[in-house]
Amino acid sequence: MKLFSVVISAYNAAGTLPEAIDSVLSQTYQDFELIIVNDGSRDETGAIIDSYASKDSRITAYHQENKGLGKSFNLAIEMADSEWVAFLGADDAWMRRKLELQLRAIEEHPDATVVATGWTNYDDGVARDESMELNLLPIKRLQNIFETLVVNDFPFPPASALLKREKLRKVGLFTDDKSGQDYRPFMLLALQDEPFYLLDMPLYRMRIVKGSLSRSANSGYKWGLARFNAIRDVLEHQVLYQQYLDPEKIEILKWGADKYLKGAISGARQSMTYIRYFAFTIENLSNFSRWDIAIKELCKGLLFPGAKILRSMKPRSPGC
Repeated sequence: MKLFSVVISAYNAAGTLPEAIDSVLSQTYQDFELIIVNDGSRDETGAIIDSYASKDSRITAYHQENKGLGKSFNLAIEMADSEWVAFLGADDAWMRRKLELQLRAIEEHPDATVVATGWTNYDDGVARDESMELNLLPIKRLQNIFETLVVNDFPFPPASALLKREKLRKVGLFTDDKSGQDYRPFMLLALQDEPFYLLDMPLYRMRIVKGSLSRSANSGYKWGLARFNAIRDVLEHQVLYQQYLDPEKIEILKWGADKYLKGAISGARQSMTYIRYFAFTIENLSNFSRWDIAIKELCKGLLFPGAKILRSMKPRSPGC
């Protein structure tokens, strides 16, 4: 059994996947397996994966019809033969010492279930000298991580995290949501008071493309809905989690559910036709735990067409 399984799911990622794979293969820590799932790509992604797999026995290639990121990751997690699982987006990359330094972190903190890192924009390049000696790792245990995840969302990029595979499988794997597939397992691990550590170094390089889906209103709708559904699942099945829940955590969950449902409605308002958005709003008014928030969202829905007309009538500045 390997210590680490690295998982990449790729869909039409021929332009960026080689850099992602190379960033794994060039790690200073080399004892890992790499599982790459081709999620129904229509470009050269599959051929790229097969080419790498034919040259490196640590790489397992799997090809499937398009099933989405959550199912692809879940498949790879079940295929993994390791204690820890790491993830990498097909359009992102790692710094060369990521696994080495995360290994040091788990050796220093053997109670850890999650070890995340900081990140940097891919276009910013290497943020610091990776050859520098680190006598003391900049690592800390994240306090109040359950409240942070529910109320404020992730304090780290979830893709940067190492997770104990068996703990992940016990709480439940990634969801089928179109965005935010990773929220539920992290939230449940935090609910169960599993130790989260943050290695405060920008070891994960993330591509952020202006106008991309990750920044779109439609993604905001899906992102908020995934989080709301994960929280509502806990609230509706409290008996399954009763040993971890107390009145304070239940109130935190209700607050978070209201916040993320508001976010989903806001994304719907900006990305859907008015009829679809208003229907979604009406359908979910009863899901708010606070009636004042429900009334505000109803008023927004009723007033939205008029507000949109008024904005369109706003005088334009000269030269526009």
